[in-house]
Amino acid sequence: MQSNIYLCRTVNLFKMTIKDEIVYTGVLLTSVAVGFLIRGGRDPLQKQALSTLLGLTTIYSLCGQETVYSLISVCGTLCIIKLGHRQTPLIAFSFVFSFLLIFRCSAFLGLPRTSAVGNAVQLMLTLKLISVAIEIHDLRIRQKKAANEKDDQVPVKFQLYLKSEPSSLDVFCYSYCYVGLFTGPFFKYRTYSDFLHQTSDDSSKIPWKEGVTHRVKQICAFVTLYLIASYFFSIDYVKSDEFYERGFFFRLFYMVPIFFIGRMRFYSAWLAAECSFITAAFGAYPKQCKPRPGHGPTVEPQKLTEKEFENVEFSFDTVRNINPAGSDWSSTVRDGMRSWNMTVQWWLANYVHKRWPAHLKQFRTAAVLGCSAYWHGIAPGYFGAFLTMPFIMAAEDAMLKKAKGNLPADFHDVYDWVNWFFKMRSFEYMYMAFALLTWHDTYRWWKSVYFIGHILCAVVLAVSFVVKPARKAKEQ
Repeated sequence: MQSNIYLCRTVNLFKMTIKDEIVYTGVLLTSVAVGFLIRGGRDPLQKQALSTLLGLTTIYSLCGQETVYSLISVCGTLCIIKLGHRQTPLIAFSFVFSFLLIFRCSAFLGLPRTSAVGNAVQLMLTLKLISVAIEIHDLRIRQKKAANEKDDQVPVKFQLYLKSEPSSLDVFCYSYCYVGLFTGPFFKYRTYSDFLHQTSDDSSKIPWKEGVTHRVKQICAFVTLYLIASYFFSIDYVKSDEFYERGFFFRLFYMVPIFFIGRMRFYSAWLAAECSFITAAFGAYPKQCKPRPGHGPTVEPQKLTEKEFENVEFSFDTVRNINPAGSDWSSTVRDGMRSWNMTVQWWLANYVHKRWPAHLKQFRTAAVLGCSAYWHGIAPGYFGAFLTMPFIMAAEDAMLKKAKGNLPADFHDVYDWVNWFFKMRSFEYMYMAFALLTWHDTYRWWKSVYFIGHILCAVVLAVSFVVKPARKAKEQ
């Protein structure tokens, strides 16, 4: 009984309250305004000191003694990096994720209480610390390989990563850089280093107005829709006994507005966070460098002359975290996920999926989704949502091979629209677990709709074993 009380406290601490919403809004608006000051920095040390001081001040003012948790994470990771063990990525990953569990279970261990704001800081810090440990480890490997080359040159395929090893102070400052501190987007140390070494003249010439204006228009629309929907619908109503006195179709329908409210909230926060990067000229690269969310440039940036700099078109795709149109209107679950929390998607793909042991590749997708669920929180709802996704994607793949492939080409657009409809219902079904969090509330709602999402996936998979794929789909 006592453990259940602690678990409920832990879950409730990480749920956003109205006060937390106000704090987040204030932090985001301040970050956007401060960006104009940061972009005018005269040298890297000045920009580094100011961005770090702002980050630490913000964390301490909002989290107080919880700041100690983040300091332990940073110092522990720095020690692991300094040891230089050949398994540095695995050790750093294990340490940071294990400490994340201690942070979340502080109520069980008699440690200082943690908050939703402190949890947000720890989430982003987890990604950054593991990333920088891997970046440095990979650099050391490249340097060893370069030493064995006859011409002592680093192979071309490695030139898109770190060029020199950062100091412990550099890693510390990267960890506490004020942009994206609570909401993301995630960015690599390489992106942070490139930001520091922009000259003030270059930074001031990087355009910001169009990118910010476009996002502000979207934010205004999303916030308005969020407030309207929140007035009529609430996740707290789903937890009441009164809700379960309503009919099946009402209970099922309710997942639609709940997911809509969640989307509007996340869209607004992430777009505002992107604005704070744009005003600081953080993550700006020429479009010809083909930057990707999270990763940065895929083509090595070249030094531009003053004339070239004035004519070049810049992209902020490196720090792009959300594509609302892609998330809402893509026809498949996979494409929808690629447009959602894009920098974290890159982190999971490159640091979990690609580095997963080859002899255990059959568990790779489950490992990625399990890791994502664990990163979000220890509440059962997170695991219920993320571990349901493999079944939904498997059913969708089966339908694509067995159904779409057997349809005439004229009906493919119709199939895509039907698939889009079920894609949105799938996300809504999973998001209910994400929003309800506790096992009791999640199981209660899923049971009230007769586990319809899981059963439909099982039926589709069962039928797919009987139906033969079209020859064209089979060849592809």
